[in-house]
Amino acid sequence: MTGSLDRYPISKSHIWVSLIRLQLTLSDYCDVDRDGIGREVISRYLTDLNSQGVFYTDANGRQMLQRQVDYRSTWRLKVNEPVAGNYYPVNSRIYIQDLRKFSQFTVLTDRSQGGSSVINGSIELMVGCHGYVVMHDSSLAV
Repeated sequence: MTGSLDRYPISKSHIWVSLIRLQLTLSDYCDVDRDGIGREVISRYLTDLNSQGVFYTDANGRQMLQRQVDYRSTWRLKVNEPVAGNYYPVNSRIYIQDLRKFSQFTVLTDRSQGGSSVINGSIELMVGCHGYVVMHDSSLAV
C-alpha cells in the first residue's frame, strides 16, 4: 500500500509533552488477494525505541497489562507459534516504552483488535482476519 503521510500537531501542554496525529492517506479500499493461502493483514509501526520485548495492552479499557514476548508468568512457555503466541486483545490502546530515553509510543484504536510487539521497538495491530478457516470452512469454528 502506498499513500501520503500527513502530520498534524494537536496540542502542546508543556515543554516536554506534545500530541501529534499522524494520518496516512490511502485509497478508499485495500485489496487482499484470496489465493487459498491464509494471510493476516497487519499495521506495523516501527520506532527506534528499545522496548526490550515488553509492551502493554489494555484490559477492556480499564487497566494496562504488561506483556513480554515469549514469556508467561504462571507457567513455562514452550514457543510453538512465535507470532500468534504473542498476540493479545487490544480494546483501546497498546504501547511500548524505552526507559533509558524516557520515551513511550502509544497507538489508540477505535475498535478491538489483536496486537503485539514481536519485533523490538515495534507495535503491530491485526487489521483483519482472513485466515484459512475463513477461506475454507471446516465447520469446526464456533
